[in-house]
Amino acid sequence: MNTGLTIDDLSYLLSRVQAELPLRCSATKKLLDNLPDWFRELGTDIGIAKLEEKLKAKIPDSLRLFYRFPATGCWQCAHYDTDIFLEFYEPEERLHIVRWYYRPHLVLAQFPHDLSICAVQLDSESPRIEWGEDGTHLPSNHPPTFFVDWLSRIANELIEQ
Repeated sequence: MNTGLTIDDLSYLLSRVQAELPLRCSATKKLLDNLPDWFRELGTDIGIAKLEEKLKAKIPDSLRLFYRFPATGCWQCAHYDTDIFLEFYEPEERLHIVRWYYRPHLVLAQFPHDLSICAVQLDSESPRIEWGEDGTHLPSNHPPTFFVDWLSRIANELIEQ
């Protein structure tokens, strides 16, 4: 269930993480300083518009914030074997859709240890994040959660560290 956190609340949390975390975590700072160009572009309105055009889908506001404030994702990359830069994919396949439950989900990250992925539902104001395998029609049995709740929980934990 969505906790009712607003996009403005999430934006505030992520902006705090973006400002504070690189000062405390050199691994996150290093990743932020070396963001791939394609990932950096997604933090802009122009980059998101290009992606929406390419995918023919609307990118939810919460996912836009994930790209606009990438420190949270960089922290996961540095500490939890979470490849947010999708380096195992060919460049033209990095930003692609999987269809789980007949709904489009944008692949957000891959887990190199088992090659599973997490993906965020598109065309929804309250998108879910789910985990599974690329190329399947259903995500794994891991319980889905609302992306806003998932991202805000991580951001709150990082702020409280």
